[in-house]
Amino acid sequence: MATKVQGAGSLWNKNSWHWEEKNFSGWAKEQLKLRLSSVVVDTEDKLVRVTNIESVDGEASVNIRKGKKILIFEFDIKGTWEGQVKSSNLNVTGSLHLPDVCQDAENEDVEVRVSVNSSADGADSLYQLMRRDAAAAIRTHIREFIDDLKRADGGQDTLEEDQRRRQEELARMQQAAEEKGREKERLLQLAREQEAARKAEEARKAEEAQRAGAAPVPVQRHEAGQGSLWNANSYFWEEKPLTEVGKKLLTDTLLATSITVPGGDIRISEITSIDGEASANIRKGKKIVGYQFDLKAKWTGEIRDGDGNVLVKTGGLLQLPDIAEDVEDDKYEVRFTVDDNTPATLSLKQAMSKQGTQGIRDAVKQFVEQLKKL
Repeated sequence: MATKVQGAGSLWNKNSWHWEEKNFSGWAKEQLKLRLSSVVVDTEDKLVRVTNIESVDGEASVNIRKGKKILIFEFDIKGTWEGQVKSSNLNVTGSLHLPDVCQDAENEDVEVRVSVNSSADGADSLYQLMRRDAAAAIRTHIREFIDDLKRADGGQDTLEEDQRRRQEELARMQQAAEEKGREKERLLQLAREQEAARKAEEARKAEEAQRAGAAPVPVQRHEAGQGSLWNANSYFWEEKPLTEVGKKLLTDTLLATSITVPGGDIRISEITSIDGEASANIRKGKKIVGYQFDLKAKWTGEIRDGDGNVLVKTGGLLQLPDIAEDVEDDKYEVRFTVDDNTPATLSLKQAMSKQGTQGIRDAVKQFVEQLKKL
C-alpha cells in the first residue's frame, strides 16, 4: 500500500487535487547507502558491521493527489559485511541482500538475507549476530528513511508556504481581473471620444456647407434608433458601415485581454486576419447592428512559480470562425492549436481549453456591446 500524508502540489494544481509526480530516486538511493553503511553491532566479544552497499536498484517518487502526498518506492539492495570475534581474532565476511524494500516497509518487516563466507568455529555466532541484531538495526534505518522521504518534499512549513503562495496567486488573479475591467472601460471611453470627435467634425462640415449655400451634409447620428438628419423620424431604411471601426475595435479588445489561469496567464499575441463586415441599420426608429467576422490570431501562455520564474510556456493558433449577431454570447466557437503539444505543456493546454476559451468569449461579448453603442 502506498504511504499517504498531507501534501502540496504546484500552483497550477488547484487545491493539489490532480495527480502530480516528483522523482526522488537519486535522493533515495544516496540516503539508503548512507544509512545502511553505518550499521554496526558491537558486543563485549563480537563485532559485526556493514562494509559496503554495492548496489541500490529501483526508484522512488513522491506523488500528490487530492491534497495527499503518496510515497511510492521499490528497491533491491545488495552489500557486504564483516565480523570479528575479539577473543580469538577470528574475522569473517559475508553478503547482505534486501530484495524488496518498498513503501510497505513502514508497517511490515523488511526481509534481510545474510550469508557468511566461513565455516570456522565462531563464524556461526557472528552470522547469528548479523542476522538478528544487525538486521533489526537495518529495519530501523529503513523506517527512518521512510520518515525522511515524507519530509523530503516538505513538512508543515511547506504546507504553510503553499497556502501563502496560493493566497498570493489568488490576490494576483483578483488584481488582474480588476485591471482587465479598467482596460475594458478605457477602450469603451476611447471609442466614445472618437465617436464624439467624428460627430463634431461632421457637424462642422455641415455648418460650413450651409454658410456656403450648398446642400447640407448629412450628419450621422449613432444614438439608439436615430438616423441621419435627412431621414425624418428615422423612418426610412438607412445603413451605416461599421466594418473598419468594428475590425479595429475587435483587434484592440482582444489584444488588451489577459486571461488569468492557475499559476499564470494567457494572451492573444497577434491578430493575423479578420474577414467580414459590420453595419448599423436604421428603420422605423429602430437600430439594428449586423456583423459577421471570421478572426484568426496567435496566442501565448505562461505558468510561473511563486517567484515569477516561467515554468511552462507555449502558444499556438486561434480561430473564431463565426462572430455574428445570430450567435449567443456563450456559444462563440473557439478553435485553437498548441505548438508544443507535449506532456510538459498539458496544464496550459487544459487551461486554454477551459479558462482561455471562456475568457476569449467574454472579450468578444464586450466587443459586441461596444459595437452596438457606436
